[in-house]
Amino acid sequence: MVINYVDADVEFLNPHWPDNILLQVTCKVGFVDNTGPGLWHANPIYTSNKGYRQRLDFMLMRLYYQEIANSILPPQDLWDLVKLKVKQFTKSFGKHYGDWRKQQILALQRKRQHLLRSSFPPALLATHLLRVEQQIQALQQKVTSITILKAERTYRERGEMDTGYLKLSAMARVVQRSITRLWDPDNGDICSSRTQMLDVTQKFYTKLHSPEPVCSSALDTMVSNIPSSCRLSKDDSEFIASSFLLDEILDQTSRSPKISSPGTDGLSYAFLKLIFKHPKYSDLIGRVYNDAIPSSLFPQSWLQTCVCLLSKKGDLTRLQNWRPITLIKCDAKIFTRLLNARMVTIIPPLISPWQTGFMKERFIADNGALAQIVIEQASLRNSDEIGLLCDQEKVYNRVHPTYLQAVLNRYGFPNNPLLFTLVLDPLVKNISDSPVIRGFGPPSLSLPIMRDPPYILSAIQPLKDLAYADDLILFLRDPTDLEATQQIIRCNNLASNAKMNFDKTIAFSVSGLSPHWPPVLASHGITKWRNR
Repeated sequence: MVINYVDADVEFLNPHWPDNILLQVTCKVGFVDNTGPGLWHANPIYTSNKGYRQRLDFMLMRLYYQEIANSILPPQDLWDLVKLKVKQFTKSFGKHYGDWRKQQILALQRKRQHLLRSSFPPALLATHLLRVEQQIQALQQKVTSITILKAERTYRERGEMDTGYLKLSAMARVVQRSITRLWDPDNGDICSSRTQMLDVTQKFYTKLHSPEPVCSSALDTMVSNIPSSCRLSKDDSEFIASSFLLDEILDQTSRSPKISSPGTDGLSYAFLKLIFKHPKYSDLIGRVYNDAIPSSLFPQSWLQTCVCLLSKKGDLTRLQNWRPITLIKCDAKIFTRLLNARMVTIIPPLISPWQTGFMKERFIADNGALAQIVIEQASLRNSDEIGLLCDQEKVYNRVHPTYLQAVLNRYGFPNNPLLFTLVLDPLVKNISDSPVIRGFGPPSLSLPIMRDPPYILSAIQPLKDLAYADDLILFLRDPTDLEATQQIIRCNNLASNAKMNFDKTIAFSVSGLSPHWPPVLASHGITKWRNR
């Protein structure tokens, strides 16, 4: 690394920050950065800028009369055109605004230095100096707001914001997402060149997203255990597929997070809200969202995405220890939020009571409380049961479309909506309803009674599984339970293309005893054991 001294200067800093005067040294670092340019994100702060909003409104009005109003293109293509124009406009505005802000700060710093060197009377100097420093503070605060966005956190100590910490946080995020070496499963070597790592990554995700043929008999077995009463009514099915009102779309846009990672178009919810509220575009937006369900017509941009890898525990040269986060366009996420808002009101009675993930009026704390009661009961009677903290390999990536379609059809859903909680529910149902698996049956454990059909449970019932989305805890009484559970999991894997990571599954003694379990578990590939 070669460092060349370039320049030095003394600048005024916001007095609310740790230091009021900054000695700034500019160096040129001879460091080669192998990372790419990254994704452009529109600065959401612009949406509260009066000048930006006025210019955007004028641009949208001109675009409507010039290219939208009389166009014969389908609404999906027109919507992509609108987003492209907004992106181009925002980029241009941001460049000019950033350059203007930088020049203003430099000019004000020079003006401040000039005032300090002047021979003005102290009272007059204090008045002029205060005005200039307030202007510098306002501009520096805007720069800090951008840094906070990049760092994804606000650091406060005694009411002060440490800008150095924020910059380091932003740099740390880049380092955490940088992959310098990868293990090549083909030859067992560690590769570090960009070409080799891209090749390893492409092979890994091609294999991950290439589903294996499912077993039809296993699929029938998993789906057939869903009671016939677990089915949407005709009214509910029609409600899900009915047209969206503009008020619904605006409501979901307003409920969305103000700060959210956008997709490759760079437009967050704040920018979409400005477009959606423009009176000339309400009809176009309604057509785009209402063509999606009955006709399966989507804007081309909704079919394009970017995957960001976040590090997990374990060897980071292995791609399976990186969590893929898909950066979907915010307008596409609004569509899924619209569907979810309707589904969440009608599906809770269909889902197993042991599944608390994403269900209205069900909370993960309920599962935690039940697990704690089980542990206390087991300790009192020195019982022999164990629990399995199951780890499923990238469950949402692996689910087979055929299995997905079969589950949705069984529940009576229209063809288009996707709901992964429903897809995972057959596994939970098959385990909890199995007459072979006895699970944990404490003598005084009062379990929840579901008042609505189809689930009417007795006050005391063996506890076999608890689920939160794809996180699953199994309670097993003896090796017979383990074998029966393994058979159901194998059947589920064949039916849905799922894969249970038994090498990452953790077994624990519910009572703190059970010394004979580890050898039995090891024969099934489960080697991680905890005595609580």
